[in-house]
Amino acid sequence: MSKLLKLYLFGRGTSVDEREQNTAFEIMANAGVIALFICFGAMLYDLILNKEITSLGILALIILLTTSFYIVMMMRIKKIYIRYTSNNKMLGRNSIFSGFIFFVLFTLLTYLPSGEAITMRDLTVNSMGGVFFGLCIYGYSKYNSKKVEEDEL
Repeated sequence: MSKLLKLYLFGRGTSVDEREQNTAFEIMANAGVIALFICFGAMLYDLILNKEITSLGILALIILLTTSFYIVMMMRIKKIYIRYTSNNKMLGRNSIFSGFIFFVLFTLLTYLPSGEAITMRDLTVNSMGGVFFGLCIYGYSKYNSKKVEEDEL
């Protein structure tokens, strides 16, 4: 993939040093993140205005899921792990934030398009799901930090 990206960015027959290559890859990574936010915005736009996901929203969902799957698989293949070994406070914050995002998305995506009232039972189930998701993210991140420590030894 990096050969194809180098051909796209720099063309054929050009030589670039490592600093230029890393800068270009950083720019492409930022462009990918911006594209993900645009796709997520298109889905929310469909949900808010149309009260359903139209073909634009489905295309955005496919792009989001494909990109996310590719990132996760490449991180697994290249054995890249997010390091939290030195800062457990950051690990806790990210886990709490992940649980909150889970709660908001499930509440928003379930009740915004239908226009139904949100019951206390649904809020309780969604909040317990958010807590469970946050704990899973915490455990997975701890596992990754142990993998990093094992790989460094």
